[in-house]
Amino acid sequence: MAFALPFLGLPGLRLAAGLIGVVGVTGVIAVGASGQTAPTRTAPAADAGAIAERNSRIYRECARGADQILRGWIRLKRDPQTHLYSRDREWNYQNEAADHYSSLVLIAYHLDPRLNKGDGTLRTTLANSINLCTTQSGLPSSYDLKSGTPGKVDIGAICEWLRDGLLRITDLIGTDNDWYRELVRLTDAVLAEGERQGGISQIVQGTEDQGNLIQVLARLAVMSGNRKYLAVAETMADTYLLSDPLEKIARFSFVDHGCELVPGLTELLVVESKLGLPKAKVYREPLRRLLDRLLEVGRHPDSGLWYCRANLRGEQPEDQGQPKKLKTRGISGAEFNPDVPHCWGYVLFACENYDRATGEHRYLAATEKPMRWLVGNRSRFDELKNKEWPWNFSAGCFGDSYESMIILWNRYSDVPDVAEWLDWTTRIGGFRTQTHPDYGPGSGGHTDGCIGRNLCAHMMLQSLGVRAVPYQEGLACGAAPSNGGLCLFVQSEKAWSGRLCFDRPRHVHPTAAIDWARVNEMPQWYVVAPASVYEMRMDEAAPMRVQGESLASGIELDLEPGQWRRIQVHPEKGDILLFPEK
Repeated sequence: MAFALPFLGLPGLRLAAGLIGVVGVTGVIAVGASGQTAPTRTAPAADAGAIAERNSRIYRECARGADQILRGWIRLKRDPQTHLYSRDREWNYQNEAADHYSSLVLIAYHLDPRLNKGDGTLRTTLANSINLCTTQSGLPSSYDLKSGTPGKVDIGAICEWLRDGLLRITDLIGTDNDWYRELVRLTDAVLAEGERQGGISQIVQGTEDQGNLIQVLARLAVMSGNRKYLAVAETMADTYLLSDPLEKIARFSFVDHGCELVPGLTELLVVESKLGLPKAKVYREPLRRLLDRLLEVGRHPDSGLWYCRANLRGEQPEDQGQPKKLKTRGISGAEFNPDVPHCWGYVLFACENYDRATGEHRYLAATEKPMRWLVGNRSRFDELKNKEWPWNFSAGCFGDSYESMIILWNRYSDVPDVAEWLDWTTRIGGFRTQTHPDYGPGSGGHTDGCIGRNLCAHMMLQSLGVRAVPYQEGLACGAAPSNGGLCLFVQSEKAWSGRLCFDRPRHVHPTAAIDWARVNEMPQWYVVAPASVYEMRMDEAAPMRVQGESLASGIELDLEPGQWRRIQVHPEKGDILLFPEK
């Protein structure tokens, strides 16, 4: 099996013309069938074609599973009258909206964007949720689908919807859409409610909700250019960072729904640093003390993976790393070691944020250590799965571990053999092997969104960000770097008409670039510059000049049953824009 891999920091690569302040560039290398890393930045044309073809098979398999989840949920979990989604006849914002619905929007973006546009069913869901659930305060309530009546307003659930749902969507599809407008409207409603209640701290309490909202405010400040969001984020961060944060945070959880605060604080540090604001210097030293302490008492000494909890005021980790009595989970009775959390990358994202903001490489070794340990010990999984290995009792655990690895590897690509580890994770986690009659690799349960998101991320790794839309069963699309450009292989088992949409620099905003590692990020690989000109060659036909914007909007393509096409795309002036910068 061969994969396209990122390799950052190579000399001789330049930003695409006209993109001042774009994050940066990265080269790409490939792994051959032997599993050995090729030392070259790009493969020769013939090898690139073979690699792209092999990658297309993985794309096809992942797309099929993601589409089964998408269609199953639309058919069986959507209320026919309201278009709201539920598992138990209640639409709520912490699960149904934030996790399940937002994942369907993300999957549809990759497979069938029509569902997100016009009168598409997923766009209708958003409009109906606003109409049915918005209270006089502007904040939404849950909605009982059995009785057709609204429920209670839950600020914590709303913060989860803002960060895990709306922010996740706009991070991917941009700001010219209804989800971004709702992100702005609802964030403003939360801030207004905070003012009415005597301050944001009166309504947003607890580190999870605070961390979620700070992440939203930091990124929304960049997306919108509105400094009011930074002002509120600073008010929240000041509580922890104007004095010693260890006085405020005695016990720390590294588990999902517990570790959101630290990534929120470091995201804010990045934004303050990018904008040259004075709080960047104020926050730097307290955050360094906090991260240093987390690394000192919160990690397993051999693997570098986090324990689930840390006592920041004690001299020893709260979890000593000694095997505890195994716990069982759910109806399956799966055993797992409760010491090592599945979302092991989330606080490491904060370490990346700190280094990006300060220009230091203080946490490089600490970040790469667990990556190298997991990759190096893959063959020992059966031995370690109930010991030092992160939680692995469900597809959701494998999904969060996959997300941790791919986001970090997108920036720390010196770690070898990660592509094989990622592919292995999608298989052992059941993403590509389970065959539910209605949901494919899913089950109709809570982890389906996580499975679908990670299948999409794995698809985009195989195609280097190129989407073949609309999807139909049997459609394959793979890519490999070739001679400073990209080689694509596309094939369909049945007749297909659609578009090949290249990734655009969706991280670039007028205020700054959102280029730091972040929870729920969909990594970028090959990015076209809309204002640049590219040379495109279809099979053996004469090359043609194509605007980058046309590549991003989509190349129209028709395929006969079983037909395949090979497409070469190269920047006309030798400029190559690959994401991100190391």
